[in-house]
Parts: sequence; structure tokens; C-alpha cells
Amino acid sequence: MVVLNFRSSAIRFMEAFQKAPPTNKKLTSHSNRSKRGLFAGKDVRFGNSISFSDKKFRRKWLPNVQDKRLWSETLKEYVELKVTTTALREIDRAGGVDNYLLSFQNGKLVSSQGLGVKQRIFEALGDEASARALSVQTMLRRRAKGVENSESAEAET
Repeated sequence: MVVLNFRSSAIRFMEAFQKAPPTNKKLTSHSNRSKRGLFAGKDVRFGNSISFSDKKFRRKWLPNVQDKRLWSETLKEYVELKVTTTALREIDRAGGVDNYLLSFQNGKLVSSQGLGVKQRIFEALGDEASARALSVQTMLRRRAKGVENSESAEAET
């Protein structure tokens, strides 16, 4: 007769569970359209359009996508990309398309176009350390700009 020790198997299970790394990854799917440009998290949305008579019919909302030529300081040339207006605002906030692309960690950038341009920027810079230094300089510049803006706002009041 085989006697199973329930307590020891439960303890082994809990030990194995505690050793497993936490999975905080959010499962997100991206449309093929958003993989072809810089969409800044925007994608096609689906829902119902409701008429006055309360009839519901399916429709989709498309992101505001523009074909743009953006100047790359590192490459010294224009880069043609499909970008949303939200991504354009974020590019301006980052201080240019180079800093915007370099600010993404590996695996976070979904766009094949964006990855291609980022790779060309890395090749032009030579190594990753100088790329990080460039993005750190931009971040410091933005912080200094923010301090100046807050000081001027305090002076006005």
C-alpha cells in the first residue's frame, strides 16, 4: 500500500512556485498596421456606432496616421516613417526622432521601421554607450528646460 504524503507534495509545489520568476508581462497584441510605423501605443479600435433610433452597428476607429519625413541628427538625413500625431508629439518632447527611438528598451519597440532606423543610428554612433550618452544629454536638457519653465511660472505669479 502506497501512502502519499500530501503535506510534502504541497511544500514542494510552493517551493517550486516561489522559485519561478514573477510574470508581470501584460499580454498585448498589435495589429500589423501598427507594426509598420511609429504608432506610440495607438492602434485600431473597435466598437458600436449607435444611431438616434438606438440601433447599434459595428465600426472601427483608425489612428491618425501621417506619412512624414523626419530629420535624423545622427544619420544626417531625412527618414520616411508612418507616424501617428501622438508619436509626433512624443518625438518633439524627446528632442528628435533619434532620442525617441533610443529611449525604447529592447523589446518595447514594436515597429519594424522603427527598429530599422534605430539599428542604423546604432551603427552610425558606433556603440551603445555613446547612444545612451546622447539620450542622457537630451534628458538633462529637458530637465533644465522644465526647471526654467517652472521658475518663469513662479516669477509671473
